[in-house]
Amino acid sequence: ELPRWAMAAFEAALTVDRLWMRWFLDMVAPYQQLDEAGQKSFENRADEVLPKWDYTVYRYEDGDFIGRCAWATAYPELTTRLVRQLRGMADICDDEPNRNYFLRLAEAYDCRDVSRLEEYWAAVDRAWVGIPPDCNVFCVHGMESEYEHPHGVSPEMRIVVRATDEELEREITRYREGTVRYAKLMLMPDHLMQAIRDKMSRTDMGAFVSLREAGCCMNFRYTGQVVPNRQGILQEGGKIFLSETAFAVNRDRMHGLVDLHCDPRTGHLVKTQVTALSGREHTLFHESGHPLGVSAEIIDGLGSAKDLLEEAKASMAGVCVCDLMDSSDDKRWEVLCALFARVIRFMLKTNLEDKTFAAYARENLVIATIMLRHDLIDLTPEGLRLNDDPDRIADFFGEVAAFVMSVVLAYEALDVTALGQLTEAYCAYDEEGNPKLAEIIAWVNR
Repeated sequence: ELPRWAMAAFEAALTVDRLWMRWFLDMVAPYQQLDEAGQKSFENRADEVLPKWDYTVYRYEDGDFIGRCAWATAYPELTTRLVRQLRGMADICDDEPNRNYFLRLAEAYDCRDVSRLEEYWAAVDRAWVGIPPDCNVFCVHGMESEYEHPHGVSPEMRIVVRATDEELEREITRYREGTVRYAKLMLMPDHLMQAIRDKMSRTDMGAFVSLREAGCCMNFRYTGQVVPNRQGILQEGGKIFLSETAFAVNRDRMHGLVDLHCDPRTGHLVKTQVTALSGREHTLFHESGHPLGVSAEIIDGLGSAKDLLEEAKASMAGVCVCDLMDSSDDKRWEVLCALFARVIRFMLKTNLEDKTFAAYARENLVIATIMLRHDLIDLTPEGLRLNDDPDRIADFFGEVAAFVMSVVLAYEALDVTALGQLTEAYCAYDEEGNPKLAEIIAWVNR
């Protein structure tokens, strides 16, 4: 039975949809229309001027952020309505953690003082973290920047229900322990080891079904998520989301792409490995890989450069944790098939050239580049062929581990130059920089 506030939340979600559309047109569209040099110039200037998580609206002209104001000032009719709806949800909420969260969220949306936005939204994150693991229905607010906009946090609202699953709970426990073991093997310094222990022990990990997805979810849907992004608050507790809603949809999408772009034998072999469960495991190990080698100081020190390879590092670290727990040939083949299907998906130009998905495109360029270096992918007249030679697959896993180590060392040294060089080495996809990958991209977009 849903709590009484849930029906009112559906109305609030519609307001968030409208708020997000206005914000997207004012903030995201102008940024995404800049050419590559323009975006880089904007990001460098934004790193100097804007907070990491920004809740404002402005015009960007010649390096200046003109007329910068809070959402409540830019969109008063929408935020006023949303604040009223959130306070109404609090009035009929029977549990104190959710009630406190709705009130803090209303205060943040109502804030017009730009200098206090960080204070109010950090309080929202803390209130959200205070919702206990035994609360099975709750809302999720926008906590992500960088996907649609390098600093702007995307307005969002989800109404989610926890899906209980004993098998998943056992798998989660294995990945909690495996991630810490892998960090130890990497000989991470004590402060980063303590950070990963704290995050793995204090983070609520589970699978959730979304009853309603509003705001940025119209443009970008998460299959998994580690939130909140504020590292100091994440150290206190947070959640790793696995979206049960997405896994079956993604499986069917991957099967269609494999049928379309692979030779018949590869298509058959890969589809037997790409299941909803393998998708859930990939998301679990990807999200478990995010905390590795990361601290609040590293995030602040690297600025937007941290986003270059973070998604790739998370997936590749997760692959290494998975391999630590089971390095059999069968398991490696299963993981390779899942990665290969994702590569096909993100080499489609609708994803590869969509700036919202840029971080995930780079993740899959890294995977494709390593696969090609070890002759695991061939383009034949019948389509893409995936090589199942165990020795070549073992070499692939070896380079994946080396890549993760390189990124983590660059993080620890706050070495922006090294991250740029790794990005150039692993993410080229033009005919001059990576001709084999350029051929594959042309094939899947034929």
